[in-house]
Amino acid sequence: ADVERVAAVRRAAGDDVTIVVDANGGWDAATAIAALRRMEATGVALVEQPTPVGDLAGMARVRAECGIPVMADESCFDLWHAEQLIAGGCCDVISLYPGKNGGIAKARAIAQFAGRSGVACSIGSNLEWDVATAAMAHFVVATPEVDVERYPGDVLGPSYHAFSIVHDPLTISGPWVEVSDRPGLGVTVDWPRARQHCLHT
Repeated sequence: ADVERVAAVRRAAGDDVTIVVDANGGWDAATAIAALRRMEATGVALVEQPTPVGDLAGMARVRAECGIPVMADESCFDLWHAEQLIAGGCCDVISLYPGKNGGIAKARAIAQFAGRSGVACSIGSNLEWDVATAAMAHFVVATPEVDVERYPGDVLGPSYHAFSIVHDPLTISGPWVEVSDRPGLGVTVDWPRARQHCLHT
């Protein structure tokens, strides 16, 4: 069914659209390899997290046996994970975002290590709200190892929310994010609105 869905997307989107498949760790290595070999004909550009977290051997096997580049996402939360992924030949690119990786500094440390090791990085999204989106945008412009030309990111958290919790949200237009030159992250929290959506335990 996955192969047919991707083929349907290709027919609907046309040949000029980049298609990335994200298995979210839902395949074992054999299933991933079989599916991806069939998807190669549809021009899939990248597969994200094909095998479950912890199955480094499976991810390395997928990378070795398929012609589609492999991105690690849920497998990489910190520098130690990046070291294991790269040493095992598990991925071509690592998806980073400060909210997952422990902040901008820790995400940059992973990116710098990956860059020294010849592995690219991409910016991911975890449905974050405006403040975290601003952090992601600043992380990207400050980190040359995040190769947005080769691996376009998905800074799309605000698209999932009905309203903003900052007075001056980032401008996102098509594939472009305008990063503010204001101090800090460049956004000012609208605290009354943010408090309306706090959960107290």
